[in-house]
Amino acid sequence: MKTESAHNKILQSVIEMLPYMIVATALVIAIVVSGIKISPQKAKMSLVDNSLADLDADESSL
Repeated sequence: MKTESAHNKILQSVIEMLPYMIVATALVIAIVVSGIKISPQKAKMSLVDNSLADLDADESSL
């Protein structure tokens, strides 16, 4: 019986968190989709530039 009530508490907390999870997931998807729609080429280039800049920064700190 004890494990059943613990299970119900977990289930209840998950159900309480569900709307927040849905909103957060929708937000992330919207940002990703809008980023892709804006310009896939630019997004790819900025990612490459940022990673190269990070590498340069790492090397200069050594």
